Amino acid sequence: HVSTEDGSTGIRGLVTDLMRGRISGLPGREFLNCGPEMMMVKAAELESSVAPPSKIFCIVERYTKCGIGLCGSCALDGYRICVDGPVFRYSDLVGSRDFGRHKRRASGRLVGINE
Repeated sequence: HVSTEDGSTGIRGLVTDLMRGRISGLPGREFLNCGPEMMMVKAAELESSVAPPSKIFCIVERYTKCGIGLCGSCALDGYRICVDGPVFRYSDLVGSRDFGRHKRRASGRLVGINE
């Protein structure tokens, strides 16, 4: 299934709109989310109504400098995306101070996720 915000391809709307009507009928009940972080937050919230958070996975993207876990620029609540991720179980992200809320700029400054 495909959705686009403007309806140019597939169903018009957000991917979470598409999911709402179809999520309960999905077999297997394991989910893998990749895309904008706020979309993954909303998708994982929907998915957690039919699957345990340990069966929901998110591919998290953060600005990475060193790539070996030393600099902390990719840190997400103690996890280092470059060495601990980028794939995380939603059960590890639920209640996060940063997931869906904050990110770091190239300078290292912590900013809101939509900045």
